[in-house]
Amino acid sequence: MEVVGASGATDGESLVQAARALQPDMVLMGIKILQPAVMERLEALRQEFPHAAFVLLSASYDVKGIKALREFSRRTTVGCAYLLKHTIDTVDQLTQVVQAVAEGRIILDPAVMEGLISTAESKFTFIK
Repeated sequence: MEVVGASGATDGESLVQAARALQPDMVLMGIKILQPAVMERLEALRQEFPHAAFVLLSASYDVKGIKALREFSRRTTVGCAYLLKHTIDTVDQLTQVVQAVAEGRIILDPAVMEGLISTAESKFTFIK
């Protein structure tokens, strides 16, 4: 594993340009929250680099963003991870995630999964 570069770019076109220069196999991205604008950036990167895996570290999450990420990860065979920043304590943990995603795994933070399940449970309707 080799870090080929870093970018402070935040808009979609700047990210794509930076990635063109670096030709990454994986993109590690820190974000505040997974919103539609972030998903647009990811889609732009995916179109340009369809075989690149993604590891996203976020401060918090939004259910709509997670659902969009699920659709994003369904359309590919490469790995993807979405983790809350506070759940990664060590470089070793991050390295393990990166390696798993490089192998094609999809990883979702347990706290995010719990939130999705509780949201889904609140929508059940029982009829007699």
